[in-house]
Amino acid sequence: MRKTRVLSIALEPPAEATDRLERNRNAIIEALELAEGYDPDFVCFPEYCLQYASDAPFEIAEPIPGPTTDLVGEYADRIGTAVLVPMIEEDAGSIYNATAFVGADGSVRGAYRKQRPTVSELEGGVIPGESLGLFDTSHGRIGTITCFDVNFDRIGTSLARERPKIVFFPSLFPGGDLLTAWARHYGTYVVKCTPTAAATISPTGAFVGENDDYNIGLTSDLESGGTARLSFAEINTDFEQYHLDFNTEALRDIQRTYPGETEVHKASEEAWVILKSISPKVSIEDMESEFGLENRWAYLDRSIAECEASLEEHGS
Repeated sequence: MRKTRVLSIALEPPAEATDRLERNRNAIIEALELAEGYDPDFVCFPEYCLQYASDAPFEIAEPIPGPTTDLVGEYADRIGTAVLVPMIEEDAGSIYNATAFVGADGSVRGAYRKQRPTVSELEGGVIPGESLGLFDTSHGRIGTITCFDVNFDRIGTSLARERPKIVFFPSLFPGGDLLTAWARHYGTYVVKCTPTAAATISPTGAFVGENDDYNIGLTSDLESGGTARLSFAEINTDFEQYHLDFNTEALRDIQRTYPGETEVHKASEEAWVILKSISPKVSIEDMESEFGLENRWAYLDRSIAECEASLEEHGS
């Protein structure tokens, strides 16, 4: 079992501000001060949170590392949490829609650049990123996408093949059923964070944390102006996704061998299952090795290879 405490903060800064960067940066720090009481492992903010509500966001881009990640890093180190800080990034004269990943020690571990900016962003000068947003942590591998990225299956498949346990989704639009579909189809937690809504969705599609205008959750008016809505969830990231083909007996044997130490969640009729370890003594990785389980992507790759071998054998 690997308990992981996730805090998604829907941060809506003040509509009016004479110094947009300073006001938004202050709002981020105020929200991190609220976060301290949750003892989170991860905190996520919405897309554009540093420049949000600016009339000219691309003109006030900031480098990564830079003033905001330096300040956030001080709080991350003090609280002991990793922080995802989305912003418009300037790098050598180029502009990106980026999410900085600040580690729990306060250092910048890297940044994800949105691979599929909208047409409006491209017209404003934003350049697409080329790499997946993946970071290895003590709570397992995590991934991140940004807003419009969620519409592209290639991004989802490429990310899922790296088997992240959590995919963070900072965004300006709600995402809707696409997020539930991502969580179930790719077998990962999805953490949503927009300026007005925050939620965590489990690999079975269940919402295990949610805060927006229609839900009861902590909402705080900030001294710097604006509002923070906090969505907290403690999740178990010691899990894996499997197909029932060739794994059914092994899954039964695991439950016989480790009674009360695992959970099996079946996602509707798709034949994918989620196996979780709730034991401090044995991990999913240990069970895979002991019982010869074949994870989802290993099975799909084997199926592809066998199909290709069959075509070659028959001269196609």
